[in-house]
Amino acid sequence: SKGISIICDDFFEFCPPSTTTITTPSLFASAFDRGALVAVAPSSHEQYVAKLDSVLRPGGKILLVTLLRAGEGGNVATAAGPPFSIPPDKVKNLFCRHQYDVQLLDEHATEIKGETATEFVFVLTKPKA
Repeated sequence: SKGISIICDDFFEFCPPSTTTITTPSLFASAFDRGALVAVAPSSHEQYVAKLDSVLRPGGKILLVTLLRAGEGGNVATAAGPPFSIPPDKVKNLFCRHQYDVQLLDEHATEIKGETATEFVFVLTKPKA
């Protein structure tokens, strides 16, 4: 039967259980990330992407929302996080290393912590095996 599985765990330590209805590694057909990658320290972005890749089936899709904060005087480097700025070129860099197809669906202005920001919505597709 098809359904939605919600699992609460430490993402970086997550190991799919083999005794449930979820039975194989790379088990998820899709993932929605609205607030996880932008909350992870930039030094852990590659580790986060590698872990996400490891639990997604070949051909799986990710709906990802990131943002670019203006920071003080438009300087992204001064915008303290979380949420951390992750512009489209960084998304492409992180996921193309795993051969994902990266499509930017939408970009719009928003406000984060009283600052102007741009939010980006992506669909990322993992290559089929």
